[in-house]
Amino acid sequence: MAQVAIRTEKLVHTYPRGNVMALKGVDLEIYVGDILSIVGQNGSGKMLAPPRLVRKKPS
Repeated sequence: MAQVAIRTEKLVHTYPRGNVMALKGVDLEIYVGDILSIVGQNGSGKMLAPPRLVRKKPS
């Protein structure tokens, strides 16, 4: 069985001055050796997800 490198459940992010969630209820498991691509429309939270997955806030 492959080893889980990163796991998240129900990941949520709302911008400080916004009322729209950029990330809502994201469940994800990334296994050692996996390659991940994050795609989506402008403003959909692509740049928020990686730092949140490793518990860092984006700068």
